[in-house]
Amino acid sequence: MIRLVAAVFALVSSCAAASGVSNAPKAAALRVEAETGNPLHIVREGQGEKPVLAIRNTAQERIAAHGTLKMEGFSGDVFDLPVDVALDAGGTIRIPIWDGRAASMMPPPHTETAVSSKPPYLKKGVWRIRGELAADDGSVASVDTRFAVMDFHPATPKQPRGTFRLGVHWHFPRFTDVDRRLAAAALVACGAKLTRADFANMASIQPYGPDSWEFGRTDELLGELEKNGIALDAIIFKTPRWAMAEQSGANAVWNPRAVRPPAAGTFGAFCERLAARYGKRIDYYEIGNEWDLRFAGTYDEAVAVQREAYVALKKGCPSVCVIPNGWAAAGDVPSMDGKGRTRIHEYFLKNARDFFDVDTIHCHGPFPKYVNSISRKLFPLRERTGTAGKPWFSNETSLSSVWGERDAAVAVWKKILWAWAHGSVDYIWYNLRSTGRDPKNPEHCYGLVTADFFPRDSYVAFAALSSTFGGGKFRRAVLDTDSRFVFEFRKGNDLVLAAWDESGPTCAKTPVETDAKRAWRVDLMGNKTAVPLKDGRTMLSIASEPSALVLEGAAFASVDSGGLCAEDSNAEERAVVIPPDDPERAPDFVLEKPRQAHDFFEGNPAERERLWKGPKDCSAKVWLIKNEHGLRIRVDVEDDEHRDPPAGAARNEGDCVEVAIAGKDGGGLRQFIFAHKERTGTLTRYDALVPYDDASGFTAKTLENGILFNLIVNDSDSDRRETSIGIAVDAFLAGSSATVPPIRFAKPAATVSKSTSNPNAGQ
Repeated sequence: MIRLVAAVFALVSSCAAASGVSNAPKAAALRVEAETGNPLHIVREGQGEKPVLAIRNTAQERIAAHGTLKMEGFSGDVFDLPVDVALDAGGTIRIPIWDGRAASMMPPPHTETAVSSKPPYLKKGVWRIRGELAADDGSVASVDTRFAVMDFHPATPKQPRGTFRLGVHWHFPRFTDVDRRLAAAALVACGAKLTRADFANMASIQPYGPDSWEFGRTDELLGELEKNGIALDAIIFKTPRWAMAEQSGANAVWNPRAVRPPAAGTFGAFCERLAARYGKRIDYYEIGNEWDLRFAGTYDEAVAVQREAYVALKKGCPSVCVIPNGWAAAGDVPSMDGKGRTRIHEYFLKNARDFFDVDTIHCHGPFPKYVNSISRKLFPLRERTGTAGKPWFSNETSLSSVWGERDAAVAVWKKILWAWAHGSVDYIWYNLRSTGRDPKNPEHCYGLVTADFFPRDSYVAFAALSSTFGGGKFRRAVLDTDSRFVFEFRKGNDLVLAAWDESGPTCAKTPVETDAKRAWRVDLMGNKTAVPLKDGRTMLSIASEPSALVLEGAAFASVDSGGLCAEDSNAEERAVVIPPDDPERAPDFVLEKPRQAHDFFEGNPAERERLWKGPKDCSAKVWLIKNEHGLRIRVDVEDDEHRDPPAGAARNEGDCVEVAIAGKDGGGLRQFIFAHKERTGTLTRYDALVPYDDASGFTAKTLENGILFNLIVNDSDSDRRETSIGIAVDAFLAGSSATVPPIRFAKPAATVSKSTSNPNAGQ
């Protein structure tokens, strides 16, 4: 098991982290890359590896280069890395990053940390090195490279079904042999114990006809996974041309990636022989992928394929585990309206429920959307269809890094831990390696590592999660609300509490009574910090980014979930100061994060162009201003394309702002749609007044006492609303105006201790 991984790490990476170059030929010849001694660009603890900055001269002449690069860690630490080198033609210079050569990065010699084997700045996480190097002819090369310090996992034996396994999807057939072995090493290094791939499908094994059986490639690839201790969820349904059923007009392919059903009996014969050959060496036999998007047959044909496969697989090996295609979405797929596919998921579950062992679901996107899809759509659907008694499996879901690597890393912890706590038997993150290099294409940014095998924040987060929780057991939900989550796990002799807060950046703490010997806090990247433990009492931190409290040797942990105390004095009530009407003051709300956006085309790759693409696609800054006439609301929206509502459509089907206001007690809900605007470039300004109205009870006193306020910005780049981004977008769309705590308007006086002109910026 170890030999394969060791051999892979001995490979020399053929890909340079590239330096985008401008201006002149000498700069164009410079190649700059962070090296760590292995092609995954990670520093593995216990391996004696130290990161260096390799600078190569690919020209046939001598080049001198100088500049000061910035090295920035995940935690925000920034250090200078001065570079002043002269390289012979074809030469390479390697600058040690933390051995004293870069003096400004080292701790002062008199400090305690100066004698540490690991300098304080070398925390676990991704370290980015950026900046410019000037060549001696005046040309400039831009540098952008990275490496990671992370929990490194060696190969260990497979974990059996029944143990919650952290998995990662990967695309075997798309890799060269060298890249495939490197990908296997990447799976092992981050602690993945399960993967999902489609190399054991019918089209691969029976490409030419019913009598052609080509198992060699599948034998090889499955063997490689087993040597590395990784279990397999195999997508086995892919119809070869020779086996396709004759297509009627009713089965017309409406999707270019649609999958046609096989002729009766052909798939069953394949399944029986496949199960007889591999048996339980394949952990899950998955019949297809996202049929709610691309199955080109009728509902009954989908049920028939599942039935035929299930019966045949059980005949080949009665103990195998059969799962249906991983559904893209928990409910109806909006883009399928009018195409006869909106109810396929429910129809399938009702009619094929006796022909699979474990239910499956995908649901890509931010954590709040995932929770909403599973808890409010999938679980009721399972109840309606009589499948609630079957186990379920979140076997392909993630968040693309195109909107921010940090958000994707946070989603790794949140989505996996929440799914585990709510019954998912295993979890598979999508994807291991990016499928392309376009930083603006969401499909190219799903990988835990880049296409060139450089680690992303999510890769280190996955490794940290594997170290902290892998092999453990879920015990109970201590706190499981719409905004706060505390889950308890048992790992060996330790209890581990996972905690986070969805409501905002405020950090809170709550007491924990325990018999633990020691307590440690583990952050998103796996960094450990000792937590004071005295007389059986310690504190659990709950912040917007998840973390873990490890209680070493604990038999019990009693969490005072009602004793949460806010560390931020503004948490109890947001007080917005009434300043002069200053257009330059900081906004009261900034809407630009993935968790603030709601896509109306969630989970449908065929509609990915409609999905929110980040702040330039749609983001907003919001100012609240109280004056003698009422509440003035100014919203500056960054939107690459403005579109008014189509003729005859609802007003919120075009670009607009919707507002909900209620009194502090929640009464007197009022909702408005603002379409007043002025457009300059890509900036649209909405500026409207909510007038005082004695009849409704909305007065100046209402603002002083406090209001519940919510706002969303609707974005439509086509024929209907595609995205809403807002303060509490899911609550708004569900018909609630609540934002907690309430907003109170206060005069700008020194006596107002809680006031701030920017209480929510950056939420």
